[in-house]
Amino acid sequence: MRLITKLWATLLLLCVAGVASAATEYEVDQKFTSVAALEGQLFAIVNETDGKAIYNKDAQNLAYDTYANAIAGTAYLYKLHSLAEESDANVQNAYAIEVVKADGSSIGLWGNPAIYLNSGAEGGFDGCFVLGNKDQYGTDVKYGGAWEIEYAEGQGFALKNVARGGYFAGVNPAPTGTDPIYWTLCTMKEAPQTDPLADQKDALTAAIAKGKMFNALAYTDATFTTLTTKIADGETALAAEGATAESLTAATTAINDAITALAFKEGFSSLKDVPFGKWDGWGADAQQTSTYNTTWELFKTTGQSYGDPGVNDYADLSAFDKLYVTVASGTPRILLNRDADNGQWNATEAESHLIDNTVGDETIDHRQGLCSPSLYQE
Repeated sequence: MRLITKLWATLLLLCVAGVASAATEYEVDQKFTSVAALEGQLFAIVNETDGKAIYNKDAQNLAYDTYANAIAGTAYLYKLHSLAEESDANVQNAYAIEVVKADGSSIGLWGNPAIYLNSGAEGGFDGCFVLGNKDQYGTDVKYGGAWEIEYAEGQGFALKNVARGGYFAGVNPAPTGTDPIYWTLCTMKEAPQTDPLADQKDALTAAIAKGKMFNALAYTDATFTTLTTKIADGETALAAEGATAESLTAATTAINDAITALAFKEGFSSLKDVPFGKWDGWGADAQQTSTYNTTWELFKTTGQSYGDPGVNDYADLSAFDKLYVTVASGTPRILLNRDADNGQWNATEAESHLIDNTVGDETIDHRQGLCSPSLYQE
């Protein structure tokens, strides 16, 4: 009984280890684009759309399965043998396609020193297999192991069987179809390991960064404390070894909800409440001609050239006495270009009454920190 218990425990541990270890995935590496390029090379025969390859599963049997399963089979690589020098004119434009080991060496089977891609005979096996070509360029039928190879740009290779007159369509049916069926002939490589939680981690990372763009200057203690707590929880969730899609998504949602719930202290207003519009000039007598539906986005450049005298798109901030701007890093850029309530944009900063955003004064408080702009109205 103890022996059986120990055996079951060992099997269980092996199963758990198997689940924990991510399977190696493979992808197409070099694609060949001519018959000449194939000569002397080892290549796989794959369907990129399906993500599957033709391979020697065991003995003479072919199979069609995922790249990983094909590579784990007996053999998945092939190499060409030109029949151009053969005395039989029927095969001089054809090739024998040998299935080989990963090092390019031949596979012996049932007395055959090498095995080749073959077609079944009419009335016999309705498919393809690999076995020796004997002295008739085929196993079950003469010329069944001889293939003419065609390449079409952007489509791939089509393999036409000399015996059956049709194109290779996979393990089944036999190559009798008259329409070309194209395959990618290529080398394979291990695919980069992907994190199944990458999307959730990216979303949480962005939410944490966005949350840190805010500070408590203009927000009530209660709502800002909630945001601070949710950011800390998010960082913990992001670093957790046992993170799941659900835990990461929940942390992201909590931060975004906390940002939405931020409430201004009494007397503060958001720039989002300030209407932006098109005006008919820059002067004190300028009139607004239309209103914009402003989009507010963090971490995005406007792509606009501010300071262009031909652009009359701005907001009227005359009702506000103080502007508080805080940033996560670097020097803040104030998108207010004048400290006077009228006058045209001019060639020099002094003439244009440009605001110097490197020092503070009685109307602008430059503070380093975290946040999006807020306005205080007195």
